[in-house]
Amino acid sequence: MIQYSVYVRVCVTRQSAEFLEKRVSVYLPENGTIQTLMLTEKQYNDMHFLLGEKKKDIRNSAQRTIIL
Repeated sequence: MIQYSVYVRVCVTRQSAEFLEKRVSVYLPENGTIQTLMLTEKQYNDMHFLLGEKKKDIRNSAQRTIIL
């Protein structure tokens, strides 16, 4: 286990992700670590959920993609 809690933020561009990373750096804990990881939408969609029981959830599928 790397950490107990994970927070996700969707950013439209890499530039906006880097800006958000700088904003988060203001809140660095005195004793602790904040880790960031940037993924493309394709990489995120390729994530696998290992579950005891298969669920029909669309949180991690292309069905959720909306093209404007």
